[in-house]
Amino acid sequence: MKLNRKTLFEIAIAALLLFLAIHYWDQAVGVVGLIFAAASPLVFGGILAFIVNILMSFYERNLHRLIKPKKPLKFLRPLCMLLAFVTLVLVIFLIIRMIVPELYECLEVLVGAIPNALRTVARWAEDTLNISGLFNQVMVEWQANQEKLQETISKGFNAVLYGAGSVMSVVVSATSTVVSSVITLFLGVVFAIHLLTGKERLGAQVKKLMDHFLPEKINSRARYALNILNDSFHSYIVCQVTEACILGALCSIGMMILRLDYALMIGCLIGVTALIPIAGAYIGGGIGAIMLFSVDPTKALIFIIFLVVLQQIEGNVIYPRVAGSSLGLPGILVLAAITIGGGLLGITGMLIGVPLTTAIYRMLKDHVSKPKAA
Repeated sequence: MKLNRKTLFEIAIAALLLFLAIHYWDQAVGVVGLIFAAASPLVFGGILAFIVNILMSFYERNLHRLIKPKKPLKFLRPLCMLLAFVTLVLVIFLIIRMIVPELYECLEVLVGAIPNALRTVARWAEDTLNISGLFNQVMVEWQANQEKLQETISKGFNAVLYGAGSVMSVVVSATSTVVSSVITLFLGVVFAIHLLTGKERLGAQVKKLMDHFLPEKINSRARYALNILNDSFHSYIVCQVTEACILGALCSIGMMILRLDYALMIGCLIGVTALIPIAGAYIGGGIGAIMLFSVDPTKALIFIIFLVVLQQIEGNVIYPRVAGSSLGLPGILVLAAITIGGGLLGITGMLIGVPLTTAIYRMLKDHVSKPKAA
């Protein structure tokens, strides 16, 4: 590579940007966070549009196949979009409708069991630790330090009385958070509708901009990468939702056969948490085991054994058939993607880590499989 003036200038600019990024890293992260917070309705709308587009495209394909129109129907896109949004809302509503009542019932059981558990613990503590003697000793010490006790109580009352401003600030902050979330949700839905309505026109405009500003080689690589990313995320969402539905249904049926409580609720919970690969079903299983433990510890143990067996069947038999070759990502890379993604971005990182790793894996695989130029 010749070090002409242009190359030296580009190296100098890159070095300067690298220095600024390292030296002002905290400020840069703050600016990026501020920009992301300001654009959060657009980000949410884009994610929502991508998910709804999967359902909308499904309805469009099947309605076209059913109606077989001789010319494009103007009402078909709005109708399919409405059906997609209604489907998504109904699924969320049904999940909440199944989980919340039984979860409330479980909490009632737990609350009702607390007094008996406390009495049992108190009897054990009295028999083992002689709590009465310890309590009498503590009371003697408190009587000897009444002034210090009164001072502590006075300070506590003052903190409560003069801390009203902090309580008010918490209330104002919580209210503003709720209002901001509602506004973000509304703007995101509006943005998603605009994206879905004119997705072909928007795609053509983006393609035109890329053709105009990017060199042909970079343009082709960018389109290839975007197509791989789109296909990876689309396949991942479809596979995970399908697998989650199958796993949740099998869990509910198995629990009904074993006569375990909260079968529908725990099945729905397992299905929802299964959207997080590998670890998700065990998270839901842990919550379900705690709920069953409040009823009968033996049932909780049976449920844990059943879930482990079901996970083995699902991971080795069901998931390979559902996913097929759509993802094609080795299991060790799936685990690495979840671990690193979760460490960096939490639950969000777990969700996007697998499709991102799938896209990178596919691009590397395609690159390696190309024959070397002579």
